[in-house]
Amino acid sequence: MTAPQPAKPEIPRPPLPNQAAGPYSEDPEMNTQQKLIAALEARGSQRFGAHLKGCVRLTRPMGGYYFVGSKGSLRYGWVRSDSVPVSDATRAMLLEGRP
Repeated sequence: MTAPQPAKPEIPRPPLPNQAAGPYSEDPEMNTQQKLIAALEARGSQRFGAHLKGCVRLTRPMGGYYFVGSKGSLRYGWVRSDSVPVSDATRAMLLEGRP
């Protein structure tokens, strides 16, 4: 019978980049509009049509479109003039990368 081997010391690993704050919240190169677009595309939305003046239109899984403004506003609806803003909680959830 052999003696038990001593346990190898566990080497602490650095946290993964953006692990605690979400995948889109800490990248200094991305502005808020780009972070929201990346989060929506990760959830299955696709860019639709040409770039509107000041905002980007993406498909919405439940029908209609998302409109992401140049300063990071997020709205949904069928047309931009009749769209309504998403809740602050939903917008924060997208920026933090929560499901």
